Amino acid sequence: MKGRIVGKYIIDDLIGEGGMGAVYKAHHQSIDRKAAIKVLFPQFSKNPHLRERFKNEAATMARLNHSAIVTLYDYLEEGEEAFLIMEFAEGLPLDKIIEKNGKLPEPLAQELLLQMADALTYAHSQGVIHRDIKPSNFIVSSENKVKVLDFGIAKMLDENARHLTKTGMRMGSIYFMSPEQVRGDKDITHRTDIYSLGLTYYVMLTGKYPLSHHTSEYAIYDEIVNKDFIDFSKLKGKISDKSIELIRKCLKRNPQERFATALELIRFLKEDKVKASTNNPLNVQAKKEVQATPPQKKPTIQVQENPKPFQHPSVVPAPPPKKKKTFKWILGTAAVLLLAYFFIPDFRYFIDNRIENLFAQNNYSTQYEEEEKKIQGEKMYVTATSLNLRDYPRTGNVLTVIPYAGEVYVIGESSDPDWVKIRYGTYQGYVYKHYIADYPRPVYKVISPQAYFFDSPDEPFPSDKYVIAGQLVLAEEERDGFIFTNFRYNGRTTSGWLRLDDLERVK
Repeated sequence: MKGRIVGKYIIDDLIGEGGMGAVYKAHHQSIDRKAAIKVLFPQFSKNPHLRERFKNEAATMARLNHSAIVTLYDYLEEGEEAFLIMEFAEGLPLDKIIEKNGKLPEPLAQELLLQMADALTYAHSQGVIHRDIKPSNFIVSSENKVKVLDFGIAKMLDENARHLTKTGMRMGSIYFMSPEQVRGDKDITHRTDIYSLGLTYYVMLTGKYPLSHHTSEYAIYDEIVNKDFIDFSKLKGKISDKSIELIRKCLKRNPQERFATALELIRFLKEDKVKASTNNPLNVQAKKEVQATPPQKKPTIQVQENPKPFQHPSVVPAPPPKKKKTFKWILGTAAVLLLAYFFIPDFRYFIDNRIENLFAQNNYSTQYEEEEKKIQGEKMYVTATSLNLRDYPRTGNVLTVIPYAGEVYVIGESSDPDWVKIRYGTYQGYVYKHYIADYPRPVYKVISPQAYFFDSPDEPFPSDKYVIAGQLVLAEEERDGFIFTNFRYNGRTTSGWLRLDDLERVK
């Protein structure tokens, strides 16, 4: 691509590649202006659905005119290729800055956050939700000026454009997805950006990605939807209480409990500064003090604190209760038992025998629990939408159907290496071992006419193998907008990476 002319721009270098296309640095032929050119990979530009979505990206960006948002210069189509020509943002991605320097000083992080929130305030006012807020989508210049990138997966609030985004389709980096994005809610509002912005601010202040220790996509989804995965008590003293409260409010699992708008977030962050400026002492001449006449002293009434309750003289007070001698009684009993143990043989024999029986019983209980654990088997989960339990591998009769995420216990091997003996409730039988795992793997449905396999998420071109619309696949790993799967159909297994844009999660 280097040296190619697109419109009035000459391509210089490759900036980066994603799941659907590449971005190149370019310059104008006549005027001194740099540009970034985004182009779809050939196999995707031929897809009418993706071509329409790419054009929608241009229409979205054309509506936005803000100093902190990358400007769209032009949209071009040449043959079967489509190009976005955009402003070239000078600087480094925020994630690279954090990776290199660690956490940012809080005043700098606040300065960057205010610029990000201002850009989102404007975008939301234009009916555009970003839906992929994360550090890598912010460019920071040497003057600490922010540019927001990649409104290409924005969801238009305009009803006329809703058909271009599949209902429930999940986009954006998994670590920064809001709970409603993970659940696949139909109506994603602008508050999803506020959630992701708060998490981005947390990463700026700590230099850490809170969910990066998980290796399971299912575990990350579970943390986002069901748990408060940040321990705010550990942030005390490291960052200001103001920042802690801001992050806590942004990360509320219920969208209605977050900041209502990005502008409200800005006002919250600037609140102390406004108070400080309004509370500054004014430089005015002090008034002369007026000598006030001291007030006359009034007679004070002595009030007795905690007055004693009234008691008639004829009532004889009850004697004070005797102190219990519990401690002395315990010591006396212990001394008697100790003397009996040493001087009465029958008593000593009885005690020794009881202690011996007690230890023997505990050892027996431990051995029994270990044997029970072996009999029970290893706990696993079904990772298919439904799984037949047969009384014999492959050709046996179906005993029952186990639903997705059903708990089963592996209790033995099978003569067929692809099958395994399990226990499910009161049933015992055989299942195809590929569809059980140590956690419920996500299930996706193919929504594209043909979803091609890639050898790696980093490979620009797919292989000649594909799955067709309507088929179900299991996600064993997710990375960079792809999932890895071992797809089995008609006795054949095809392993590889599928694009998430071709899939829709169903389980």
